[in-house]
Parts: sequence; structure tokens; C-alpha cells
Amino acid sequence: MSDTPSRENDSASDKVAELVLAILCIERTQEALMGLLENQIATLNGSLQDQTAVNTRLLNLLERNEASSSTSVSAAATTLNSVMQYIKHPRKMTWVPQNQALKLRRMKFSWPVYVEMIKNHRTHQNLPALSEEEIESRIEHVKKIYLSVILYFKTTYQLGNTLKWLHPLVKVHHHTMCIKLEEEASAYIPLNFCVGSWGPTR
Repeated sequence: MSDTPSRENDSASDKVAELVLAILCIERTQEALMGLLENQIATLNGSLQDQTAVNTRLLNLLERNEASSSTSVSAAATTLNSVMQYIKHPRKMTWVPQNQALKLRRMKFSWPVYVEMIKNHRTHQNLPALSEEEIESRIEHVKKIYLSVILYFKTTYQLGNTLKWLHPLVKVHHHTMCIKLEEEASAYIPLNFCVGSWGPTR
């Protein structure tokens, strides 16, 4: 009779140990599943970003085809500038303290100006309007392109980080930089349709 409580205690201890092990197994399984789920979400996000970039480039190609098919003028007889560059830099009345008067001046660089340019271009070409998400996606891509163009010219021409936009060593490359930016960004915003070049100093 004296062994009965001892056996009952051993049995209870075994059950507790089994329960603890079961809980640990469940926790480990949950951790593994959460890790797998996080990896799948990250992969899906990456795929969606890549697909957005591909869709944007495809849309741009369609726009170019639509624009070229609606233009019957021979490319050999006219230049790109005379045919396609029609978007003028927006202007607004600005107070000039020196003259104590209002003057019509080009608006300073801002991303909202680029958004209006995209809308202007699509309206002019009779293309369907973009959603706010699509426009934002294009702007985000161009922000990255800006940085890559700047880095390209800094590396190619050994331009120091302290040099400003109007420094003579930088200024001689302004036109080439604008052309490269237009080419790189053409899949996202129609800079190549703009009269002149748009930026902080224009």
C-alpha cells in the first residue's frame, strides 16, 4: 500500500512532462510556420514590385505606339523637338521683393509638378487616366533613377560630393545629364515630351 502514492506521483509527473513536450512541439511548429509565412510574404512583395515595374514599362511602350500611330508626319522630315515636345513648364504669379510687383515665373521643382505633367501628357495623347497608386509608383521609380543618374555622372566625371549644381565642373554636363535622365525615366514619366529641361534651377 505504501507504494501507491509514489506510483501516482510518477504517473502525474510523466503526464506533465508529456504535456510540456507537446507544448514545445506546438511552439516550434508555429515558429517554423511563421518563418515560412514571412518568407512567402517577402517573396510576394518582391514579385509585386517587379510586376509593377514591368507593367509600367509595357504601358509606356503602348503609349509610344499609340502616339506614333496617330502621327502621320515622317520622322525623317521633322525632328523630335518640333513634333513631340509640347509640355511647357508650369508658371505662377510670384511676388518679387526687388521689383515690389508680381511676376510670372516658372514653378520650383516639386513632385506634384511632375504628377501634373503626367496627367497633361496622357490627356493630350487621349490615353486613359492613371490611378493615384499607378502615378505614385511611377514617381517612386523616377526618384531612384534620379539618384542613379547623379551617381553615374559623379563616377564618370569624378565630380566631388561637395560640388553644387551650378558649379562650372557640373554645369558643363547639364545638358547631357538632362538627356540621360529623360531616357532613363521615359518608361515612367514623359520628360522627353517637355519643352526644355525641368529641375530646381529652371
